[in-house]
Amino acid sequence: MTDLVFNEAESIALLKFHLKKQDLESALSLGKRAVISFPENNIIRFILASVQSDIGLYEQAQKDYLHCLDADPEFHLARFQLALMYWNHSHQTQSVDEFQQIANSEQETFLNHFSRGFIQLSENNLSEAKTHFQTGMTNNLLLPDLNTDIQKLINNLETNKTDNNVESEMSDNAASESITPAHLSKYFS
Repeated sequence: MTDLVFNEAESIALLKFHLKKQDLESALSLGKRAVISFPENNIIRFILASVQSDIGLYEQAQKDYLHCLDADPEFHLARFQLALMYWNHSHQTQSVDEFQQIANSEQETFLNHFSRGFIQLSENNLSEAKTHFQTGMTNNLLLPDLNTDIQKLINNLETNKTDNNVESEMSDNAASESITPAHLSKYFS
């Protein structure tokens, strides 16, 4: 990539473009440069953190998600991504803490319901988890591919319940296999 200088809007547009093309190397490179040029832009930092998480740079992703949340504690999508990253790496206490902050937010969104679902799942309350996940999917018009991921989780929970009939195993196995930190390219139309 050349050493062209882009403004904030151009940087975000190019990041989205690279994500749509599944060009994570270019998205990472541009994201790193854009964060240096626009350190206060939470959208750029969030996209960078998501790319870092997708390619396995979890410590850097965590740092950037936390930076987003320090700047804007109500940036629930960043908090949700961070919670999913913790969840998928067996940091359940940290994950539930982040989900709890979303669930308790006064701003009611689909993320509240998804977060409540994960909290219930962590407590092996599978019926309650499913109810919250389904309510979240009904209210989620913004990120339809996230609904697909949540539905896969529900299907996996139901399959494990039928196969094993052991709830504690279901919550551990089903969630870790079905949900990964969302790859943002799916979420930009």
